[in-house]
Formats: sequence, C-alpha cells, structure tokens
Amino acid sequence: MMKLLQHFFLVVLLFATTMSYSQEEEKMKKEKPEFKRHEIRIIMENFFGNKEALDNYQIWNSANFSNTGTYEFYNNKFIYGLGYNFNFKNFGIRTKGFYSNYDETYFDSWKQENISSAELLRLTLGLNYQKHFENVTLFFGVDISYFKINLEQTLLSTNPSSYPDTHQYTNYKGTGIEPLVGFRYFITEHFSFSSEIRFIRDAYKGNTLITYSNSFGGLPPDYELDFEGSHSKLGPNGSISLNVHF
Repeated sequence: MMKLLQHFFLVVLLFATTMSYSQEEEKMKKEKPEFKRHEIRIIMENFFGNKEALDNYQIWNSANFSNTGTYEFYNNKFIYGLGYNFNFKNFGIRTKGFYSNYDETYFDSWKQENISSAELLRLTLGLNYQKHFENVTLFFGVDISYFKINLEQTLLSTNPSSYPDTHQYTNYKGTGIEPLVGFRYFITEHFSFSSEIRFIRDAYKGNTLITYSNSFGGLPPDYELDFEGSHSKLGPNGSISLNVHF
C-alpha cells in the first residue's frame, strides 16, 4: 500500500508539473514573474528508506531489544506531509507537519502472530535564507521540531498455556534541531518543486511497558522501563516537494 501511494504521488507530481509548464511557459518568457509570498508544500520524504517490517525476534527478545534502534526505524516512517512557507525577498518562515498511523500483522520464524500498530506525529517551525536566480532559488536555514511516536505490539504465543502472550507499549516524545540546505526550481510562476537535506539532531524521552498473559516461568506480571536518548543523522533518505505559490 505504501509503495502504491508513493507511485501515485509521483504520477500526480509529473502530471501537475507538465500541465502547468505547458500553460505558463510563454508567459514566463515574456514577463518577469511577480514575487509570491505564500507557498503551500506537498512533501514526500524518506522514499529511499527501508520500508520492510522489523525483524520480530529483534523486537521481542529482551537480549536484543533496542529502544534506539526502534526509534530509528519508525523515524524513517515519516513520509507524507504538508508545509507552509511565508516568504520575504531573501528570508522565509517555514512550517510543516507529518502524521501517520497504521497497523501491521505478520509472523516470525517461529510462526507466532505479531500485531503491531503505530501513531507518529512530527511538527516543525523554522527560518531560511534564500538566494534567487532566474528559475532557481537556493536556500539554507534551520528547523526546530517536536515529535512523538506511540507503538503497541502484541505477540500471540503458539502455546499460551505454556508460554504467555506478550503485550508491549512504547512511546517516544522529543525535540530536534535540523540545519538544512536545499534548492527550489520554478516550473511556472505558480508552481515549483524543491528538495533539501538536513542534519537532524533529536533528543527524546520514552517509556516501555511489557505485560504478560500469565506468569509462567517466574516472569513478573509486567515490566516497565523509562529511557532517554539522542539520535543524529544526515537526511532524509530522499526528499521532494511540489509547491504552489500565490
């Protein structure tokens, strides 16, 4: 489903830009485009990232479980978003938001059923400096972000009378700072596409609660852990925006 949405997004992007180009190409040649302050962005990010399901053994085996690794995986699930820029001649104020929720069911190598759901939110506010050329604008700046990730995972045992079902709830909340550089190419006076890369530095706090359906083998009825961490990366893994200017 996610790959289908990506293909649909790219087809819409190609169709919109082709139609806009054919309608306004002559107008751009004859007159200098009027500067537009408002910019709506349709954003697609991390489309080169790993979209495969996590190895369930790594999730559930306590010797291998990693809150940092789980955060890194789900952080790459921020794919589709909307943004708004208010542009001055050389400076701009930029905002954007990503939201996603989904459910997955799959089986591990032991044929145990795993049910996973996630809810992800990321909001940013930033400033950028812009250098304008004929049809290209180069920009650099910084975003400040707030994010949260809520996960719920259930492992259904093949033999619940001997080995319990396991339920795990994990949440992350944090803030990030994202220095960035990118470019915008104007196809017409009102339409452009852009791409950017950022150095993303996140700091987060979280909590994991694991409960069991029975106490077989001396397991406690539940296990809870508070944690905190940070993560840095150069990203996203692919970025493209279709922008409307008015």
